[in-house]
Amino acid sequence: MEDEEVQIDALPYIDHEYEDPRMQQLVHSMIQQELRASGVSTNVEHQRVKEEFPPYELRFESPFLATLLQRAEQGVASQDVDLSRYKLPRPSSDDPAEWESSVATARLLLQHQSTRIINLEPAKKYGPNAWRKSNTLVEDYGRQATARLDSTRAEVDDVNRKRKSSQMGSSEALAMLENAMYELAEKNLRIQ
Repeated sequence: MEDEEVQIDALPYIDHEYEDPRMQQLVHSMIQQELRASGVSTNVEHQRVKEEFPPYELRFESPFLATLLQRAEQGVASQDVDLSRYKLPRPSSDDPAEWESSVATARLLLQHQSTRIINLEPAKKYGPNAWRKSNTLVEDYGRQATARLDSTRAEVDDVNRKRKSSQMGSSEALAMLENAMYELAEKNLRIQ
């Protein structure tokens, strides 16, 4: 079959040769060959989606967070957070310098906790609205993508309907011409 030249027509609603697995394989190989020759990506739809919806880029003001994200993407295990500086051990002796150091550490930890509470207040107040707004944007993005998908599907269905109507409308004429061709061929054979 590979040595033979095969004529493939574009009348899938009339001709049923495509149901043969060998024909399907031949058509698929011809499509792949044409795509390779034209330099078009075989995953055109995926490429189009990537162009229309670029990936969200995370931006960090802190280089530390950016480094942590890179390490997580590379699969490198992160180092455990050193929590020893948040502990407040009791001084081991009655040395006043050690006690003063412990009191200074206690003040720093208290200030740190106070700062955390102050920072949590705006998050508590504005966080839910920011989250809702973010969710709304994601939902809008999803609705836009769904609308584009529905529009594209409708266009494809419309093209397919027109193609089927055109092919079915011309099927009678093709059948008459095919019969005429066979009759003339038979008549020529009889004459010879």
